Amino acid sequence: MSDLQVLIAGAGPTGLTLACDLARRGVAVRVIDQAPGPFPGSRAKGVTPRTVEVLDDLGLAQEAARAATPVVMRHYGRDGTFTDQRPASYWQTSPAEPHPQLLLPQWRTEAILRSLLGRLGVTVEYATRLIRFERDGKSGATVRLFDIFRGPHFTLVGFGQSSRSSLDAVRDAWPGPLRTCLIAEAGTLTDADGHAADGYGVTGEAMVLVRPDGHLALTVEAHDTVTVLTYLEALKRLPPGRLLS
Repeated sequence: MSDLQVLIAGAGPTGLTLACDLARRGVAVRVIDQAPGPFPGSRAKGVTPRTVEVLDDLGLAQEAARAATPVVMRHYGRDGTFTDQRPASYWQTSPAEPHPQLLLPQWRTEAILRSLLGRLGVTVEYATRLIRFERDGKSGATVRLFDIFRGPHFTLVGFGQSSRSSLDAVRDAWPGPLRTCLIAEAGTLTDADGHAADGYGVTGEAMVLVRPDGHLALTVEAHDTVTVLTYLEALKRLPPGRLLS
């Protein structure tokens, strides 16, 4: 993007909040995240009053409050009975602290921020990671990106011409879904500056097997088709649903 002013690497709550604030001010922003998709869990549930003030500034405080769960403390007695209480410190407000603390799972916080970001015309680019950036000596940095291979298949990536025959051999021997990619001069892709190699930790000529979720499965020498096929064959013995766990 020639008009890109800010690149944000990481689409968690912090990155999304920054992106929303910049986009609403007319700054050309791009958001990338190496994860294959949004985080599905509920870590970082506690949203402090000061954080709610930031959401309020973005016009999101009421939406977040509607999606939040009340903070309840359960006290157990020696006889096993219990009482539920809402601590005043969690829900009372004041002119100095106008918002209460919220209990909101991270996936929901991110969804609220992502929705606003979309309305501002910016979409998070998942399965994309920042490998390095270099100062261009002029107005800023030249950013190098390498998209992670992901999809409904494994991807076998060969670095260097010597891996070409190995890619063909594995593809011919493995009956399951498999994508191959040769990174070399006159290959599927070129990596003259070595950014792809750096991203996968490859030095010299080698093969890298990437899982469907974009994570690295294994790295072998350029001619080691046996290890790759042994790994793929072992997948057949995994129970359903365990492939990516």
